[in-house]
Amino acid sequence: MIPVKGYAYLLILLVTLWPLFLLFTTMPLYKILILIALSLALLTLVWNFCTSKDTSFVNGLAVISATMTSGCANITIIYLLPFLTFVYLICVFQSVIGLVRGRRYTQAQWIKFTDKYYAILSNRMKKQ
Repeated sequence: MIPVKGYAYLLILLVTLWPLFLLFTTMPLYKILILIALSLALLTLVWNFCTSKDTSFVNGLAVISATMTSGCANITIIYLLPFLTFVYLICVFQSVIGLVRGRRYTQAQWIKFTDKYYAILSNRMKKQ
């Protein structure tokens, strides 16, 4: 059983270390390391722009993960990591817009997005 925050941390590893797959190509190692550094910088930007005092980036990803778990970690990883990657790409887009409109815009968009999942999770808790 993987805790729901584990899926968020798996996403973080995926979005920062994806250039390691390029080791199987003829790309030089220094270019792969540069891509890892750029991926880490992009993750830092998204993390800082989305995190607010109400909802942190990792906690928001954990709540999204909690609403979508199937009970079997092997099956959940198949569909949850691609979905979380899509959510991350949305956050990248919102963070780029936030560079122009301000950090509060990105935080508001992240809170609005995660509030839907908080509502789903709290509704499930009430039924039990």
